[in-house]
Amino acid sequence: MRYANLQGKVLEIGPGTGPNLPYYPKDIQWIGIEPNPHMHSYLQKQAEKLGLIIELRIGNTEWLDAEDNSIDTVVSTLVLCSVPNIDYTLQAILRVLKPGGRFLFIEHVAAPQGTILRQLQRTISPI
Repeated sequence: MRYANLQGKVLEIGPGTGPNLPYYPKDIQWIGIEPNPHMHSYLQKQAEKLGLIIELRIGNTEWLDAEDNSIDTVVSTLVLCSVPNIDYTLQAILRVLKPGGRFLFIEHVAAPQGTILRQLQRTISPI
């Protein structure tokens, strides 16, 4: 499965070791904002294996290292749950997206307070 209709400049926030890289089309300009420089070698190796040209930048979610209105799509998978200030992060995403740009994300969230599912989540969280 590939990400649908991705083109132009795509910025991925927190790509880690690159598990999403196989899903990107080869004709995009991929930029990764990865705060952990130790992940960069893994990302480069994965990209080379897939024939992708990537650009890596060190940064964080509250200040994305990209020009205003310069990105066609921002991608984030399982990152937003760990950011210190979600409002600043969303503002940064809006700042870098071109008008009409898209923000694609997948997140996991806590169940409502007081539910059995929430109790189960809290129980298994340390694991």
